[in-house]
Amino acid sequence: MSRRGGDERSGTYDNGLSTCLAGVDLRLDGGTVEALERWARAAAALSAGSASAPGSDHDAAAAWAELAAATSDAVSALSWHGLTAGEPTRLADAAARLADTWPELSELLRLAEEEARSSGAGHGTLAPPADGSRDLTTATSEARCSLAGAVTTSRALLRELAGDPDPEVRRAVAANESASPDVIGVLVSDPSETVRLTLAQRRACPSEIQARLARDTRAGVRATVASRADCPPAALVTLAHDERASVRQAVGDNRATPPELLVVLAADPDRSVRMAVGRSRRGPEAALLKLLRTGEERMRQVVAEADQATEAVLLQLVRDPDPAIRARVARNPGVTTALLEGLSTDSDVGVRTASAANPSLSVSALELLSQDREGIVRRAVALNSSAPPALLATLGCDRLDWVRSAVAGRRDLTPEVAAVILLERPEVRLAPEVLERLGSCDRERS
Repeated sequence: MSRRGGDERSGTYDNGLSTCLAGVDLRLDGGTVEALERWARAAAALSAGSASAPGSDHDAAAAWAELAAATSDAVSALSWHGLTAGEPTRLADAAARLADTWPELSELLRLAEEEARSSGAGHGTLAPPADGSRDLTTATSEARCSLAGAVTTSRALLRELAGDPDPEVRRAVAANESASPDVIGVLVSDPSETVRLTLAQRRACPSEIQARLARDTRAGVRATVASRADCPPAALVTLAHDERASVRQAVGDNRATPPELLVVLAADPDRSVRMAVGRSRRGPEAALLKLLRTGEERMRQVVAEADQATEAVLLQLVRDPDPAIRARVARNPGVTTALLEGLSTDSDVGVRTASAANPSLSVSALELLSQDREGIVRRAVALNSSAPPALLATLGCDRLDWVRSAVAGRRDLTPEVAAVILLERPEVRLAPEVLERLGSCDRERS
């Protein structure tokens, strides 16, 4: 922090604040002056030469932390004072007059003036209390809401606003990320559900606050806590046994829910909760097997698509009476080669097509499916990234145009395969990259 004038300014931070403020006629109340004095002392300590940069040592870090806190409180106090009649303009005038003599204080006043105008925009002005104190009862509800939501508002003022009779003001305090734990702790038992819900939606909400909100009387608040990624494990256990299905569903959808709780929820009497477990893609084998025991078609569909489904789980579904479910198993990226080969001989064309499209299918099974009577199956083989060159050469000359076009559109065809296809089917239009590689080979041979 700069100090112009050397020894001429040596006492400015410590003793010259009152003189400086008197010269700009701000008429500050006692609380605001006290906040500025704290800021001046912190600035003086940092300018004494013992701390040149934040984090250089323990003392320097403490000095910078004190200055940051003092600056926040001073801006908050000045911005509140700026909401009284005419004060935003006085703050701006004072900042301009101090720009050369005390640039740091000038910047502080400028920040306070911006905060005052932002908080009071459209809300009118406040008459200054006769005793010089900050009487919140003189402020409009809109002005108090603005103060409650401002990150620069002091902790003491936020604590006072947390007891405001207007629930919208208290809700703004609950949403303010700079509100300290003791302030938001008061709001946990607020009579307004909206305030408590806002508290549960905070980006940063202490675990002890979440634990208390998990026992809230309103299901919406409890469900919000249950959906938080940082919800404490003990709270999740409590919420997993909640009387409301919507709360238990939120636990099932939460990615932070431990596997053992998902096993419990998989046997929940409410279908929406069980569906949440199926959608989670984190349910362990025991949870998925429980879902299958319900016999519900939708549960079988969800489990068949689960990335984490084990062979034991999928084995329960490969003979499912519904071909759409067997096709889902064939498309599952975790299906084993053995199960996939069995599905490749399924009587349903949709199941065989899904099997033919899976890159995990063995070459021998792909060769068998390349001769399938259904063109859609052969086309799936032609598009399979694991199909060998010899198979692609055969399918490139298939009797059906849409099977041949599937091969022709592949950019990974070798020149040898491309030559075979063009020899048999000169009308086939291969990808430009393939034709370029084929031309290069022809030029090398010549």
